[in-house]
Amino acid sequence: EQCSINRSAYLVHKDQDGKTLDRPTIIGNKTEGALIMMVNNWGHDHEELKSNLYLEGRDKIFSFNSAKKRSTAVVHRADGTVRIYCKGASEWILKDCTHYLSNAGVATEMSELKRQTLDVTINGMADKALRTLCLAHK
Repeated sequence: EQCSINRSAYLVHKDQDGKTLDRPTIIGNKTEGALIMMVNNWGHDHEELKSNLYLEGRDKIFSFNSAKKRSTAVVHRADGTVRIYCKGASEWILKDCTHYLSNAGVATEMSELKRQTLDVTINGMADKALRTLCLAHK
């Protein structure tokens, strides 16, 4: 859900002559574009997800804030609940998390050991010049 809600990227699937591209071109923010491609690669249609989840005027997207190192979306869901989605720098998002989703998709309380394990993973990737991104919701 969260990866489909953005206003700073879209994919172009055809060239200027109308020929289908081997790989879509990302227009706009490359990170947001990569998230859209990830959603599509998982077998979902990001446009359909976004149109089912996000309603302009009712919901709100807060653009990336360099001081907070995150972007946020507030979405009113069909069941009447409100969900807040955040995505951004892993170390900044992770410090605010109280739970995480296990491999089985179960919300699990964030222990200090789990937080340390995630920090080691994030730092290990950073040491290899790999960029990480954390997604969270409440």
